[in-house]
Amino acid sequence: MKIRSGLEELDRLPVKTGAAAVDTTAAAAAAVARVAPIEPVVVLFSIVGVKALYHEQLEVALKSVMMSSAMGTRPLEIHFMTDTAAAGRVRTLLNTSGLVGSVWPCQVTLTVHDVEPLQGRWREILQKTVNIPDMKEMYHEGHSIGTYFRLFAHEALGSRGHAIYIDLDAVAIVDLYEMFRLKDPRKMIQWGGGTFPLERCAGVMMVNLGLIHKFISYSDSWHLYPEFRKEYPRDHDTDQFSDQKMIKMVEWKHPETIGLLPREWWIAHLGSGGWARDIATPPQHPGFLHFNGGGRHKSKSVFTDPGHTFIQPECKLTKDKKGNAVATLTPPKTGWREAGHYASMPWHWAMYAGEARAHSEGVRHQVRHHMMQHTTAVP
Repeated sequence: MKIRSGLEELDRLPVKTGAAAVDTTAAAAAAVARVAPIEPVVVLFSIVGVKALYHEQLEVALKSVMMSSAMGTRPLEIHFMTDTAAAGRVRTLLNTSGLVGSVWPCQVTLTVHDVEPLQGRWREILQKTVNIPDMKEMYHEGHSIGTYFRLFAHEALGSRGHAIYIDLDAVAIVDLYEMFRLKDPRKMIQWGGGTFPLERCAGVMMVNLGLIHKFISYSDSWHLYPEFRKEYPRDHDTDQFSDQKMIKMVEWKHPETIGLLPREWWIAHLGSGGWARDIATPPQHPGFLHFNGGGRHKSKSVFTDPGHTFIQPECKLTKDKKGNAVATLTPPKTGWREAGHYASMPWHWAMYAGEARAHSEGVRHQVRHHMMQHTTAVP
């Protein structure tokens, strides 16, 4: 389909003089506006290493983003921040799946950012600002240095615009533009609303690429964790450090820097051995399904393990002696099975759906792919 340029439309406008010339100028501006570039929806994943379960989860999460957000005409950029080992594995996935070069109704660009050369400096920054001598204390329950990549996303993606960060153990249910349009230029991070701090989770969040570089400057908040624990003793985070805890404490002491998203953009459910909340009933308006604790699995993806709540969502909630929520899983009587849908769908089915939509829309865009090796930060 040929798209007419604004200049071509301008050529067809009648030449006017005097007061009527103002109308010509307005019409020209309108013609150019009609063909102005559309802002793409930007999505970010991070992954390190070659552990199979993480790459299985990434594949399902990626498929959910394509099926939910690549069916319209708004451009979609998907970025992967990785170390060198993971970069090769992700590239293999993108090529062997047939995704690169496949046809969709919108322009999809996949970019793999190998940021391993930058990790040493990032570790030093975190170690210095958090004041933890052993960085291993910051990696727990499946978290690795990769979970902190989002705090340095501007160094890979550039310092303009926003990106939707998605954990590997999450699936998108609806078009992510509906979340992307909620971006607030005044906030460094936007994440799930609800009761503070219990209903805060960094598994799905909006990152302001123009402001996130300031996050480290709020490290004064992190040293107040003992006071935070006294004020919020029932907060589910453990005593081990994490970037999620860091964001909570920045919101606690500097609430003007952190924004909240509507509840549908953070639907968290039972993780493997983790905490739970109102998960027995499927939500009415889910934007995401996120299973906290997907990284705790030792060998199975949360999307394919038949004992996990993505496959068996029914549960009974009780409390232990300390008052913590405990969930007992039972075989599903009714189910959402959205994750199972994405996990079991072959890539060629997904791509056929994309090509069929492209045909019906009358536009054809091939998925593009870039590999980037970062030795210095993007300006």
